[in-house]
Amino acid sequence: MLLAWSAAVAGLISIVSALTPEAADRVRLVGGVLPPGVPEAARTTALALGLGMIFFSRGLARRKRRAWYLAVAIVLASALAHLAKGLDVEEASVHLLLLVALYRSRRHFVAPGDPATVLPLVQVVAALLLSAVLFVVVIYETDDVSAR
Repeated sequence: MLLAWSAAVAGLISIVSALTPEAADRVRLVGGVLPPGVPEAARTTALALGLGMIFFSRGLARRKRRAWYLAVAIVLASALAHLAKGLDVEEASVHLLLLVALYRSRRHFVAPGDPATVLPLVQVVAALLLSAVLFVVVIYETDDVSAR
């Protein structure tokens, strides 16, 4: 139960961090390393992953194995998103601590997943894949039409 609350708090931290401005010096550093548009996309990704973490915290409280797998993936992706959006080491550290806690408690998640949750999960994965494709298209768009 404590792990589920920790996951919900980590999701809330992601949401708040995505909605607040970054430190200017960190943004310049990240902007010099990553391609244009990546920090903004990482901000949106961190927001979505925060919402997902809050959603999956209920499954963690019920000790669902599928929720554990998805929470591990979300926590890892969220830590990377926080680093990409503005070198938010603090938020990434919180998520990595949660990842360690999830890994250490993995044997407690033995309940099978609910069959009714498979269809929404497939829909979310399909939407994420479509978003990733659209993101790549927008980043590498080479349209030479003038900005007028």
